[in-house]
Amino acid sequence: MSILATDLDLKHLQRALLDHGDIALFSDVPGSDLRSLAPLDALEIPAGEMGARSLICYLVPRSLEQQIYVAQLSDVKFDVDLRRSLVIELWRPYFKDSAMRRGRFFYEDRRLLSENGALKSEPFSAWAERVFRHLRKHLKYDRSKLAYVGDDAGEKLRLGHLTVIN
Repeated sequence: MSILATDLDLKHLQRALLDHGDIALFSDVPGSDLRSLAPLDALEIPAGEMGARSLICYLVPRSLEQQIYVAQLSDVKFDVDLRRSLVIELWRPYFKDSAMRRGRFFYEDRRLLSENGALKSEPFSAWAERVFRHLRKHLKYDRSKLAYVGDDAGEKLRLGHLTVIN
């Protein structure tokens, strides 16, 4: 699900998601055991910190046992295994000055077991679908942009204060 959202939109979206319940926010910083992630305080990234913080973060169901699998790619690089982990990944939109790159919410509903895929647990898939329905309620789909757009981003795009770049 592609999104266009400013830091203000992400702040409103976070409030709506947390009010919806059963959602924990995590950064992409792994725990020492590579089976957990550091909590995330806020979805928005203040404009002055854009580029200094990772755009990637995760939504995790509070009601299910946490299943997060992190691969260590190098001494400083890690990757959350989306095929095995029970997470929704959020690539937050990047914006600087008047340019914006789209972000996205994404999850895999299949888990890779040996060479065959198997559906992830029904409770996780149902939770993820509820989250996506909630997101669609709080963002407006713009066919011309092929993305769900936050109110603030939509207004800035309409006024020409923001331009979407690839």
